[in-house]
Amino acid sequence: MAVTDDLPVVPRRITKALISAASRPTALDSRSRPKSLIDIEGSTLIAHVLRQLYRGGIRHVIFVVSHNGPLIVEELERCTRNMRGLRLEVVDLHEDYEGFYAASLLCACERCLPDGRDPASEPGVLIATADHIFDDTLVTDICTAPLSRGTTDVCVLVDFSRDKWSGPGPLLHRSFRAGTVGSR
Repeated sequence: MAVTDDLPVVPRRITKALISAASRPTALDSRSRPKSLIDIEGSTLIAHVLRQLYRGGIRHVIFVVSHNGPLIVEELERCTRNMRGLRLEVVDLHEDYEGFYAASLLCACERCLPDGRDPASEPGVLIATADHIFDDTLVTDICTAPLSRGTTDVCVLVDFSRDKWSGPGPLLHRSFRAGTVGSR
């Protein structure tokens, strides 16, 4: 009996996210508490972000830290304990990092893009921020969007809304769109 290549093709989907909390401190950052650790409705901002990414299908998070890195890493480890199957990698740029947000993403670039030589490598990456909360269904939509190796390897979670948040429910804001960025 001959072996054929008629196996069903499993669509490529994003299961990896790149998040950075490494940039120059802002007005919301303090020496003892970075912005990503601000409490919102009983959970830290990064706990909300990680939960939404996990619910949306992300299973590998590469998180870049700098200022207050040990505090952020401690919180990351605490809030991912119950997220079965989630792989967390931390890239620490250290306290003296003075670069900007985009430069911090580039520091983790090699860990993010798929390895063209390894067919089992994860197909792409979703870039999200450590201080923006999105509806997890938006993450699901982005993670299941069709990907084409070498053409669509990076998706960016971007807020295009001009509406201001109001009321007690900003955690489930639905007026966001996703943008896709071609790579290489």
